[in-house]
Amino acid sequence: MNKPMRKIGVAVATAGVALTLGASTASAEPGPPDRPEVDFFDIALDEGDGLVAFTNIGRDDFCAWEAGGFEGPAPVAGLVPAMVKVTGQGALVGSLQADVPIELWQADPDTPPFISPCEDTDEQEAPWATGQVKWTGHDNDFDGSLTRTNVFGGTIRGTVVDVDGGTWRYLNTFRLQINQDGEFRVVVDKFNLTPTG
Repeated sequence: MNKPMRKIGVAVATAGVALTLGASTASAEPGPPDRPEVDFFDIALDEGDGLVAFTNIGRDDFCAWEAGGFEGPAPVAGLVPAMVKVTGQGALVGSLQADVPIELWQADPDTPPFISPCEDTDEQEAPWATGQVKWTGHDNDFDGSLTRTNVFGGTIRGTVVDVDGGTWRYLNTFRLQINQDGEFRVVVDKFNLTPTG
């Protein structure tokens, strides 16, 4: 699996949140948490089921944004409430919890290998399934200060309905890590898609 594809949303969104929060919190002293609304989204590859999950961003909107060089803010379905606090070492630690939409797109027949979320789904006309999920997440170093090992991840769970009207329980649990040398590692990345009826 291509690790940049696995969490392209987290990478772009984390960069965005660092810019968004930088002016108000990066130079602040430790104190009460800020509660910003951020343009977080997540794109994940469920290799076992041959699906690409777009959470809080539509595939078509994301791919148009990518084609335009990621100009402007991310075209998310909605802003996500977060809680961010500055530690004594100056790192931004935070969490989020929100109900957001999800699209599950089938990968094109010519994959693997997986290349990118847009290219690997460009033969599909519409999502295979859509739904609403609860996204909870955490990050111990939002702005990548490299003063510590950055551990971030969360859980995305909910119900999706496929194109034939079937309902599925969806669960993605993930934990990612960037060490102080800037090396990226997927610690946990589990998907569970179970029919409910």
